[in-house]
Amino acid sequence: MQTTFSVEEYSKRLWFGQNMYEGIIPLGVVPKNLPEFSREPFGSIPNQNKYLHVISRLPVGNDKRIIPVATVSRRYALIQHQEVFSWLSEGLKAVDYFSNDIAVEMMMSEYGERLHLAVAVPRIEFDPGDGLPLRLTIEVRNSVDRSCAFEVRLRWRRIVCLNGMWVQEEDILRKIHNIDWMNRKSVAAFIDKRVQESSGYKQMLQTWLKKQVTQSETEKWADEYLVKAWGVHMAARLCHITRSGYDGIVGRSNGKMPASKYQVSSDKQVPGACAPVKNLYHLSQALTWLAGDRGSIEDSDIKTADIPKLLKYFLKN
Repeated sequence: MQTTFSVEEYSKRLWFGQNMYEGIIPLGVVPKNLPEFSREPFGSIPNQNKYLHVISRLPVGNDKRIIPVATVSRRYALIQHQEVFSWLSEGLKAVDYFSNDIAVEMMMSEYGERLHLAVAVPRIEFDPGDGLPLRLTIEVRNSVDRSCAFEVRLRWRRIVCLNGMWVQEEDILRKIHNIDWMNRKSVAAFIDKRVQESSGYKQMLQTWLKKQVTQSETEKWADEYLVKAWGVHMAARLCHITRSGYDGIVGRSNGKMPASKYQVSSDKQVPGACAPVKNLYHLSQALTWLAGDRGSIEDSDIKTADIPKLLKYFLKN
């Protein structure tokens, strides 16, 4: 599919095993990149399936093909990406941050079935004291193939590396594509309300900043807990990042040894990393970096959602 992304190449990451486009474009250009989809009976008379419909991507740009992308039940509510974009626009207007020149991070699967848009609101920030603030980001996600629900999320992201911190449950508006859901809660009202209440999240970040964590405590936790959740290689990388501020390739093991004893190369400096780690906030940032550095979008989502549960160990002690 032809796009007007500044970089017309596939992302290095996959989305449910499929190629995807990933780029940053102005808000006013986003609609030109959004395909439309049709819904038709599945099969021709008299061989028509009475329970299913087929969703197809219509021609877009120079691509004149009509491509089937999914089969859905007749109760499935098709939400067009254009409609999702209009809801995001109304939300940005509600918080007085709307302009066609705003930068939008856009991810879309190869045939356009799945869409993710993210817009940072620069006037709402949290500075942890290291000069590397977090910025409140409004994200919307949609699919037309049942692979994910329609979702609006408010996430705090570190400007230096654009890694998104986890999302609190109350900062998510999530609706499945079902015909019963037609009186939708106003997306604009949700965004406006959550932006106004963002101060509560800042208080939680202050708690993490005050919770001191030593390097030895971090490595003990990684050896005993993170290994079970994310595996020995990611635990070894975490230990190396919190010691050196660098990430790299994990070396071979010498028999059965703890993750903290593995050798890891220092190939890439982790933006904004604090080494050695001093508090829970610093540790959360190293985890967020690792969660974002995955080969698929869905794996990144899972790892990011794990972080609050993993950090409860330190909050109990």
